[in-house]
Amino acid sequence: MIEEGKLGKIDSIDGLVMWKRDEAYYNNGTWRKDYSTAGGGVIINQAIHTLDLIRWLANSEVESVKGTVSHHGDTTAEVEDTTEGIIRFANGIRGLFYFTINNFADESIVVRVHGEKGSLAVEGGRCKVTYNDGREEVDEPDLSEFCGAKAVYGACHPVQIAEYYTEGSEPLVRRTMEEALKTQKLIHDIFASAGCPKE
Repeated sequence: MIEEGKLGKIDSIDGLVMWKRDEAYYNNGTWRKDYSTAGGGVIINQAIHTLDLIRWLANSEVESVKGTVSHHGDTTAEVEDTTEGIIRFANGIRGLFYFTINNFADESIVVRVHGEKGSLAVEGGRCKVTYNDGREEVDEPDLSEFCGAKAVYGACHPVQIAEYYTEGSEPLVRRTMEEALKTQKLIHDIFASAGCPKE
């Protein structure tokens, strides 16, 4: 829809991850607690795919990023449990994000795209498009083919892992190492903009 211009010029793309991780989560894998072993908290372990998706949908180089990296919860973890910020892309699109693991429960990830002709929202595998003239379109795909995974976690991991081990399979997502490194650099820049000494 973005590529076909159905939403017009895109103004912003935002991502929201609101999950719950408590002390038991960190105690179940103590490597998750520290920057030296985990590399980060919510931004690396829970929200990296959402951040990557924002960057991919913007289809532009990152011009600047400003964010905060915080630990607000009651766990003994060193890593951040909340991060938010704004990404400015070279094509004028703004990427907004808010990720936390201090929520009361795991809620579905939300990604919204706002354009001059309308907007779309993807949540829990459901995509709803709302045009400025009041028309709406809804797409609710059958997710049962994805191993019965909860939509809140994303359903493609088993499919992608299986295709990696299947010789000659057609990749579900065609990404390059260069593209993956762009998201890693974005994460680095979020930490740097927040003045976080851990990288």
